[in-house]
Amino acid sequence: MRLFDPGCALVGPEGTADGREEIGSYLTRFFDAFPDYRRSTWRTIDVADCAVDEVTLSGTHRGALLLPDGEEAQATGRRIVVRSCEIITIENGLVVSYQVYFDQLELLAQLGLYPPPAARPRAVPFPD
Repeated sequence: MRLFDPGCALVGPEGTADGREEIGSYLTRFFDAFPDYRRSTWRTIDVADCAVDEVTLSGTHRGALLLPDGEEAQATGRRIVVRSCEIITIENGLVVSYQVYFDQLELLAQLGLYPPPAARPRAVPFPD
């Protein structure tokens, strides 16, 4: 957390976090959901104070995962491998902006959460 500026902002698929405390909570929730999390960078583009990283995120879903709608997905035990893009802005040696983008449907499908289970059909009475 020392790498983040006190006023840093993080934007990700699950929502936003402002400041070190919120960012710490946001990242902790993700790491708790995927305790064996690995990040592999396969391309970095540096432009002035900004770095764009294309990465692969992998791990096993072992804890509650916060979903974009505010609900939590309980551990499924499934492995994920998701491609992601991160945009990191640095000022005075500290991260001031951290943005993460990945295909949420790809993640949910790998966890077995998409497509959602079909609604149970309801009985429709036949006309006389």
